Amino acid sequence: MNSDYVVDGVSKNLLEEDWDCLIILDACRFDFFERQYRNYFSGEVKRAISSATETIEWLNIVFPNYYDDIVYVSANPYVNSRVETSNKKYGLVFDGKKHFHKVLDVWDWGWDDSLTSIRPETVSKAFLDVKDKYPRKRFVLHYIQPHKPYIGSVYSKFIVGRSFADVYRGPDKRFSISLKIFLADLIRDWFGFEMLLRFKKFIHSSTLCQTERIGMFEGMAGVRKAYSENLNLVLDEVSKVVERMEGNVLITADHGEYLGENRLYGHGQYPRKPPISDVPWLEIRQNRV
Repeated sequence: MNSDYVVDGVSKNLLEEDWDCLIILDACRFDFFERQYRNYFSGEVKRAISSATETIEWLNIVFPNYYDDIVYVSANPYVNSRVETSNKKYGLVFDGKKHFHKVLDVWDWGWDDSLTSIRPETVSKAFLDVKDKYPRKRFVLHYIQPHKPYIGSVYSKFIVGRSFADVYRGPDKRFSISLKIFLADLIRDWFGFEMLLRFKKFIHSSTLCQTERIGMFEGMAGVRKAYSENLNLVLDEVSKVVERMEGNVLITADHGEYLGENRLYGHGQYPRKPPISDVPWLEIRQNRV
């Protein structure tokens, strides 16, 4: 059996679990979720160990085949109905059309230019608008939060630039890494995220992303606050959607996130250990109609 997660020492295949709606919170850490979820849900959250540290890796592990019983509501452009997506660092590709009965491209038509992201309520509305059209299907709701950009009222003022989601809007476009991004990644990976901040501050860099801007003013403590604010936003929205659902709901994440631990920030090809490996696993049992 394919083991996507380990929950309380027990291997779990996500597709074999008893859920009608699977909610994915992108880059959601277990420890932050555990501290905040009781404001929105009852029940006991479990600590799960994900097999992936990056979304495209997670997709290939969890959904290796075609699943005619799944409608995927996607705020993450790695899952879309338009093109095959890829990640050069992993050497992996994923084509949503070849894996799901239907993909709703919320990442595209639900895009908010002011936030350079997708609001969680847009994902919810997309699901609620179509759920009755597919009465015999299971749904995956993939919210982009708490993943950056941080769109809460306190930290959205630091938002700059555009997201890599834009590159998937054309039929022949692919994600590429510029030289500047490559060099920044090199400094970050060799010397740590805070060293990258100091370097950019020293050279008076004009290419600061939102996280770097927050870090310049408030350090990693500010980045953690921004992440927590993002998590509260999405949990509040998910709680409203769950109240309108019938059937069983499973809330988890594709992977976690480094927020300064071991001098690291983000996720991807980093050591697969806490906090990047540990994600929430919350089962909500409801009456089926």
